[in-house]
Amino acid sequence: MICFAVCVGGDGAKFRAVAEPALNAIREPEDQVWTRQGATGIAEAYNEFIDRARALPDCEALVLMHDDVELLDPRFHQVVRDALAEPEVGVIGAIGGRGLWDGSWWESRSWAGQADYTGEVVGNFERRSGDVDTVDGFLMILSREALERLRCDGDTFPDWHGYDVDLCLQARRQHLRVLVRPLRVYHRSKGTLGDQEAFYRAKRRLVEKYPDLIRSRKPDEWGADTLERARRVLRRRLAGAGRAAPLPPGQQVSRRSGTASPRVDPWRARALWLHEYADDASTVWDPSENDAFAAAAASEAITLVRPHPDRIEADLDLVTLWHLEQSADPAALVTRAAARLRPGGRVLLESIGGPDAEMIAGWCTAAGLRMERTVTMTRAAYLDREDYLDLRRQALEQRTGWPVRDVVRVVAGKEPE
Repeated sequence: MICFAVCVGGDGAKFRAVAEPALNAIREPEDQVWTRQGATGIAEAYNEFIDRARALPDCEALVLMHDDVELLDPRFHQVVRDALAEPEVGVIGAIGGRGLWDGSWWESRSWAGQADYTGEVVGNFERRSGDVDTVDGFLMILSREALERLRCDGDTFPDWHGYDVDLCLQARRQHLRVLVRPLRVYHRSKGTLGDQEAFYRAKRRLVEKYPDLIRSRKPDEWGADTLERARRVLRRRLAGAGRAAPLPPGQQVSRRSGTASPRVDPWRARALWLHEYADDASTVWDPSENDAFAAAAASEAITLVRPHPDRIEADLDLVTLWHLEQSADPAALVTRAAARLRPGGRVLLESIGGPDAEMIAGWCTAAGLRMERTVTMTRAAYLDREDYLDLRRQALEQRTGWPVRDVVRVVAGKEPE
């Protein structure tokens, strides 16, 4: 049994609208969900939850979460239980930092995890799992051992800040591990610090309480961190001005984590698909005449026919039709491609957010082609990581479902003689 505990604000409307429906979707029959309203501080409420969970012998773990958090992972229980099976586990979260140089989890030397947030908040790092010093307090999962040995320090942190770092650093002092594990969560946060005076007061108290676990940055660390922050600020400002931010060659810089990741070449992604059906002896026509695609195909030892197909003597082995949604008459284009195919030749078609699979199949059948393969997929292969995560966050904010499968790929062939 896992117990879920939420300190509910106001009249509980946010909890009922956001957290509760998601909890009901993933909870197991024996799980318990507790709420408390009107607490003078979150430490008081959390200590009450800890005492209550400790008194239940069947409680495997206590999930402390905010009322604006959606748990979206259908494997939530399995991920948590797998983590609990590891040695000396105290606290598990979705995102956090290691090597603290101040009193916030994001003020660390390294980070791990992924979480979706409302607004521009740090939430995406290359490492999805790892041992950290502290996790973000919107979701903290306490092991049975942690329930026996930890309590929130309400005297030092009586308000709504610092309790999460304090609880995690207590675990570290007790030689318990603090883990980040891949959990699909969405924090519908306003993305602000709230009472800033209380926030900075809590940070100062954390530094005073844990001088052994919170260590100031060295001069070279200050320089590296300042550079990363400046690059992120520059990228945001240029994006706001409607201009593309300058990026290192072949890289994009995450505006959330500041880490570099490879840029995606959408035409190479298409060339790799083309490579499944063509070799260096194939006669391939691409009516888009896109130079980037021609270069990507050439890297796969495939040479595209650039002249107009009516001036080509041989029949075509393969025709590629990208972006059918941009064609004025896609049905006529499919018919024309089918007429130039040799027996046994194929046409590869793709549409993004345009004609659906059924419509494309109708055009192929009318052109005398047999349907070989239809795939409906996301745009992930064509988007940089940050752009794809932005689409994911928008879908979660608008509750339109995820993933959005708006790319249709079709392979149709001409009957062999």
